Amino acid sequence: MAASARLEDYFDGAAGKYLSSVETDPTRSNQHEFNGVAPLIELLDVPPANGGRRFATSYVYLEDDNDPLVVDSTSTWYDAREAHPTRTEYRFYYPAGIEVMSRAKSGDYLVLAKTRSDPQRDLLVIVAAGGSTLAQQVEVLFGLEPADRFDVETAPSGVDLNFTSRALLEALGYEVELADDNFLDVLIERFGMTFPQTKVFSAFARETLLAVDSRIDPDAALLEWWEREEILFRTFERHVLSEKIAEAATDVDQILKLAMSAFQRRKSRAGHALENHVAAVLEAWEISFDAQPKTEGKVRPDFLVPGEVAYRDRTHDAARLRMLAVKSTCKDRWRQILSEAARIPHKHLLTLEAPISEGQTTEMADSNVTLVVPADLHGAYLPSQTVWTVAQMLEDFQAVTAGGS
Repeated sequence: MAASARLEDYFDGAAGKYLSSVETDPTRSNQHEFNGVAPLIELLDVPPANGGRRFATSYVYLEDDNDPLVVDSTSTWYDAREAHPTRTEYRFYYPAGIEVMSRAKSGDYLVLAKTRSDPQRDLLVIVAAGGSTLAQQVEVLFGLEPADRFDVETAPSGVDLNFTSRALLEALGYEVELADDNFLDVLIERFGMTFPQTKVFSAFARETLLAVDSRIDPDAALLEWWEREEILFRTFERHVLSEKIAEAATDVDQILKLAMSAFQRRKSRAGHALENHVAAVLEAWEISFDAQPKTEGKVRPDFLVPGEVAYRDRTHDAARLRMLAVKSTCKDRWRQILSEAARIPHKHLLTLEAPISEGQTTEMADSNVTLVVPADLHGAYLPSQTVWTVAQMLEDFQAVTAGGS
């Protein structure tokens, strides 16, 4: 099975726009529909006569740091001027009482996505909170331009989904298949039917990419190692789980227990795996560091450069200390790092999340946090957002450990 996925594997196209007050304020409109949406013909075709076309529709509300709100219902695409001999007025109608649409506010970002080969729903209606990281990620996922009128995109993307887009699709209820059975035999030979420690699995992933040199291109190496580990893990997970589920047969409680265990393993592994690969890059660049050191009280930042001994040495210039937090995804959780390593007022935060909203990156900069993202992901950010590459971060770390300012 192929180890890559693209947006067109799940959707035929999408249309997006920022919502206006007249579309969301019940005191100004209570029609539960969007008028003047002729551009949607490109996505939904001309509605048939006698009532239009009804779609099985899932409505999803997204906001940073809260689980998605999902409501399954219907929608109708019709011509309100069907009886008129020459005029047309296409409208997209959603039933009253849908909580997702009740939450929608002026400035929120709306996407209508036409699904492909989805037996549960024909359309996905997404409302992302205005100004949120998720709103920006939804725009990037579907290749849409931010606009007050519907922008429609139906052409195949031709681009493999990255970490952020895969995570977003999974939040929307899709299982993104990354398994590649070409690796299965070597995985079974190495690990049998038991998941190894994350550090062991991360090292194994790097072993399968011996041509990758993080000293030459640390940004590309970090992404390649991460992507390879994702593929290997999903391949191994699918094999192990299928065997255990088969053994469980019709024991529903056991199957649910296996599913919950798999979900928790995925969540805990993601962050630790990225930390493992960052440590490998630091080692390759011969940068002295400690991982999970003690600073104040019970606080343990992800990385201290050059290390805990230097941090505790009050004669060591604080300007030559660095703290690096590593989070596969940030959302609002990045603020947690502000209380870590009190001697280091300026923190570094490395993530694979792309993009992060402009509001969030501005707040990071105001809080003396330098955002670090692998170079290949910088295209998802706006030119006005300040984002470092991994190489820039490493050069800075080398400078301070070598005695530079």
